[in-house]
Amino acid sequence: MLHVFLDDPNTSLANPWIWSIEQVIGWLQQNNFQAYIDKFRDEKIDGATLLSDGLDDSILKELMPPVKQRVLFKEALIKL
Repeated sequence: MLHVFLDDPNTSLANPWIWSIEQVIGWLQQNNFQAYIDKFRDEKIDGATLLSDGLDDSILKELMPPVKQRVLFKEALIKL
């Protein structure tokens, strides 16, 4: 599972800035955001995009319309 590798500095999973799109998808699955996988994949959201300032509230609203989901997403993102 993805969370096993998050603390291992010898894997790219330890550094979310360099995650591939599929690694971001794995993180979404781990955090119960499966409903948004297709949108993140379609928009080619990789680790750098996930953590960038460019993924602001207006874009996040397009990716995840429900307010509660955006709040939970931001909380999970902070933990990275």
